[in-house]
Amino acid sequence: MTPTTSRAFELDRGVAMDPEAYFDSPAVHSARPISLPESVREARGAAAGLAGFGLAYPVLIGLIAGDEVARSAALQFGCSWILGVAVFALGRGPLIRRAVIGLAILQVVAVLRVHVQAVPGVVGLIVVLFTLGASATIVCHLRRPEAKAWFDIRVAAAA
Repeated sequence: MTPTTSRAFELDRGVAMDPEAYFDSPAVHSARPISLPESVREARGAAAGLAGFGLAYPVLIGLIAGDEVARSAALQFGCSWILGVAVFALGRGPLIRRAVIGLAILQVVAVLRVHVQAVPGVVGLIVVLFTLGASATIVCHLRRPEAKAWFDIRVAAAA
């Protein structure tokens, strides 16, 4: 045993092993992160907030302006409800990541395209800005290398 290695590195099924060789092995480089990375956690929080807002907004608008307006407000946030379900059932895989990013972008389109008649301009502006911010947060956080690695997407090593 050399002074630079520990007993833990020396015992790998009874064979002496160099610690540098261990960290250069393909098993270490292909290992997936076990815990949820911060970027995925942040995206999950933003999606949960967007889904919660998407549930509360039609209810409040319905109480204020009536059923017809509540229906169009609910239509405006249909994607956020699906996004909320997808995020809480969030598993690994590139398709799940793509679906969440697609739903976040589709939510922005829905909020911009569906016009709720009885909503005052200031409230409508707040709804659009909140949706843009939450969706941008989801997309940005899920495009980070640690999020891609967690979703099993090969990330090019930094040179």
